[in-house]
Amino acid sequence: MLPLLIDEAKIFPFKFWLNDNIQDGMCYRNELFCRLRSFDVQLRPQVYHLGCRLAQGYKLIVLTSSKESCSLWGSLRDPNIQDMLLKVADIQLPTVKFSQPEEKFGNESDPHLGKEG
Repeated sequence: MLPLLIDEAKIFPFKFWLNDNIQDGMCYRNELFCRLRSFDVQLRPQVYHLGCRLAQGYKLIVLTSSKESCSLWGSLRDPNIQDMLLKVADIQLPTVKFSQPEEKFGNESDPHLGKEG
């Protein structure tokens, strides 16, 4: 199952007590979530990749995004939420590499450009 993607402006945030700390929570479509971790918005592709990995082992993972940040959230109905909080706190983001095709403007050796004869 893939993580849900939600605009952070559309969530209802709240605070609650878990693991002897005040945690960030949210309500979205009658489901309650705990913020697992926040990241800079520039890391969103890596955070989504991490969310996909987490979603393989947990009930429901959500990625919220604003202009400045993005966050991973886990369902409070998941009995392993405390384990999830500990695991995500120490996990490293996966490396995501993007490659762009090389542009060959003005390259006479490109067979698609043809030659004037």
